[in-house]
Amino acid sequence: TLSSRRLDLIQKINSIDARIRTGKCDLSTKTCEIYAWCPIEVDHLKYSYPILQDAKNFTLLIKNSIQFPKFKYRKRNIANVSSDFLKSCRYNPNNPMSKLCPIFTIDSIINATGYSFDSIAYLGGVVAIVIQWNCNLDFDDNTCLPQYSFQRLDNPNVTLSPGYNFRFPIYYQIDNLQYRTLTKAYGIRFIFIVFGQAGKFNVVPLLLNLGSGLALLSVATVLCDVIVLYFIRGRMYYYGHKYEIVEEADEESELFIQHAESKSH
Repeated sequence: TLSSRRLDLIQKINSIDARIRTGKCDLSTKTCEIYAWCPIEVDHLKYSYPILQDAKNFTLLIKNSIQFPKFKYRKRNIANVSSDFLKSCRYNPNNPMSKLCPIFTIDSIINATGYSFDSIAYLGGVVAIVIQWNCNLDFDDNTCLPQYSFQRLDNPNVTLSPGYNFRFPIYYQIDNLQYRTLTKAYGIRFIFIVFGQAGKFNVVPLLLNLGSGLALLSVATVLCDVIVLYFIRGRMYYYGHKYEIVEEADEESELFIQHAESKSH
């Protein structure tokens, strides 16, 4: 019957697609009606190049603050310089002054990963900005400076869903009908990774470590003696050279020693 054929058709399509069915089918075209947004998404790029090519000239201001509670020390990556310097500076690791600048261009960040802006901006990507702090607090505060490095986290050579993208909808109503504009955006996602360590001289840990070292040396000596005297084959040879055996003298020996002493006087 028609109802059984329609049921078989719906079950066959349901095994392929999990979207909501209305139960209305057209047997001539072998299609069934679904409850979804129309038209369906067109998942292909219209252009073969990144649209916002000038975005590589955008600048990124990084504000990073760190603290080491044990030493009650705080610092941020923005140095105590004039505001005019921050307005005009750009980060450059090869310049002693410019490497203190917290303002980066998008193009310089991407180039530091070993890729070009056009190659990563077309399908998007994920870039890690690593900030490392290694501080010796016994020296001047100006020696505690951040070190920046950049690397790309996503694999650009994959064939399935390469790069980085996300979708976001905008809903609105016209004449009591609900509409939706769905945008699939390709872009560059930055992930910040901050880590570091700090140290400062203190005489108390020095004395504790020195005492522990001396104690371990004494224990090591005793342990070596136990192993040599009781567990190795030549233990009697070692025993004879380590210890001198002194036997108690008999009566004749004592008389001989007394007679010799009397002659000497």
